[in-house]
Amino acid sequence: MAALLQFKTMTYYQGDDINFSIDIKQVAGNDITDWSFFPSVVVYLYTHQSYIAKFKNGTNAGYESLVLNSDATTYSGKLTPEQTRNMKGALRMSMRVTDEAGDISTKEIETGIRIAETPIKYEQHEQGRSI
Repeated sequence: MAALLQFKTMTYYQGDDINFSIDIKQVAGNDITDWSFFPSVVVYLYTHQSYIAKFKNGTNAGYESLVLNSDATTYSGKLTPEQTRNMKGALRMSMRVTDEAGDISTKEIETGIRIAETPIKYEQHEQGRSI
C-alpha cells in the first residue's frame, strides 16, 4: 500500500503545524470512489515517545475533526503546534476504517516526516508567541 499522507518527505520542528491529507484511492484502490463507503474513519498520528493526536470523521469528543473535501475523495487535517510541541522523531500514522458492513481494517503507515526537537519553538509557544 502506498503511504497515505500527502506531503513531501521532510523535517518539521516541535511547535510546527503539519497539514496532511488522505485520498480514498490510496486506501481502497480504484474500486471505491469516495469515503461514503467508510462511515467511520479514525486516524492516530504519533512518534515513538509522544502524545498521540487523534482525528475522526464527524464530531466526536476527544478527537480532532477530519475535513472531507467537496467531492468526498480526500480527508484532511492538521497537527497543531500544541500537538507537535511534545513530539519527537519519526511521525507515524495508524488508521482504522469501518466499512458499511461493519468490517474494520487497520493500517500502519510510515509518513516520511521527522519531527526535530527545538527549544526555541517550545519556549516561544510557552510565552504565547509564534515564530
